[in-house]
Amino acid sequence: GRVNVYRAVLSWSSEPETLVGRTSRALRGKRFRRMVVWPVLGLVLVGVAATLVHLSTPKTAEGSARQTIAVLPFQRIGSAAAGEEYLGVGLADALITKLSNVHQIIVRPTNAVLKYDRPAQDALAAAREQKVDAVLSGTIQRAGEKIRIAVQLVKTADGVPMWARTFDEKFSGIFEVQDAISEEVAHSLVERLPRSEQRSLAHRYPDTLAPKDLYLRGRYQWT
Repeated sequence: GRVNVYRAVLSWSSEPETLVGRTSRALRGKRFRRMVVWPVLGLVLVGVAATLVHLSTPKTAEGSARQTIAVLPFQRIGSAAAGEEYLGVGLADALITKLSNVHQIIVRPTNAVLKYDRPAQDALAAAREQKVDAVLSGTIQRAGEKIRIAVQLVKTADGVPMWARTFDEKFSGIFEVQDAISEEVAHSLVERLPRSEQRSLAHRYPDTLAPKDLYLRGRYQWT
């Protein structure tokens, strides 16, 4: 009898200790999750979110941000100033289309720059208004079948020219001039241009004069 009573007392007294122990371990587990697991998990989630944002940001091949540019309508000089308004806008629109094929460059659309088709336009002021990294502007002069195009690419931040050139060609070679300008601008803004995009900047065109003139007139009427 006495032994059985003693065992019963031990059995009764040990059960609350087991419950207390379990409760204590549960509390310690909660504190551990609250103080260690959740903060670590939060840091991991923040890191994942930052990585996704970084990867989703447009980058060039070198890892820098994409360059933005505005191509202004070319100012017409001489005979091109009267009766051939399509030259300045048409050439700018064609360059915008070609440069838009370069994924590392963001080009302002033609309808955003048409308002700058006026004499003595301040290219830097237009670039700052468009909030771009660089601006391409130039002049175009035509005399019969001859054409002179002076163009320069300027950095908006300090007004320093990044590239400039004057082309004296026959009008039948205007598309080749367009290709040369596009390539030089792209290489000035992007150090490593993929071959596929290099090819997209240069195409062969017919040698006859009429289709090229009609093309620029069409681009002008389309804008």
